[in-house]
Amino acid sequence: MLDDGSGQAAVSCDFAPNNGPLSLELKNGAYYWSLEGSFIADVTVIAFEDELGSNSCFNLCQSDTECVASLAKSRQLPTASIVYDCSIFYHSDTVQPYEVLCGNSLVGCGAPDGALACP
Repeated sequence: MLDDGSGQAAVSCDFAPNNGPLSLELKNGAYYWSLEGSFIADVTVIAFEDELGSNSCFNLCQSDTECVASLAKSRQLPTASIVYDCSIFYHSDTVQPYEVLCGNSLVGCGAPDGALACP
């Protein structure tokens, strides 16, 4: 889940009239999440249960006054357990947009509540 830090989920998409710093863009036949004017300032490893049970990555962003967005990406460890890498983003006017591949279809990149999601 990519959260803009507002607690309202990521409701900004690259389709009018919702253009904003967090968007979903179509490039070369694939959809990408794009976060403009931001860079990764810190990455924290979070246990699977802590992220799913209490939104730890979102809470880290909320507690950091410089944070403009957070991204929790799951990965499987060699021990077969799953953890999340929580990236905390800060604002900058001098960086290229941060982009992450979502998928080849718009279906699955946007959840019914307006949040940007990826299966």
